[in-house]
Amino acid sequence: MASYHLPQADGLSHAVDLASLVGGAIPWNNWQAFADLAGVVKACAAELGVPVEWGGDWKTLRDGPHFQIPRD
Repeated sequence: MASYHLPQADGLSHAVDLASLVGGAIPWNNWQAFADLAGVVKACAAELGVPVEWGGDWKTLRDGPHFQIPRD
């Protein structure tokens, strides 16, 4: 598997899946909830100078909960 969720050569994982809880449940069918969380994650990453990719920005296989440090 080439998943960034698994430890890489440096021994660290470079991906995480995050979701908001709304009323005690993950709103799987509410894309805006994932986009809102992505905005917060991206803003925090930018403030810290850490590059981050959100799976919701991908052109194919959009993955709302997925965030990763870019491969390059």
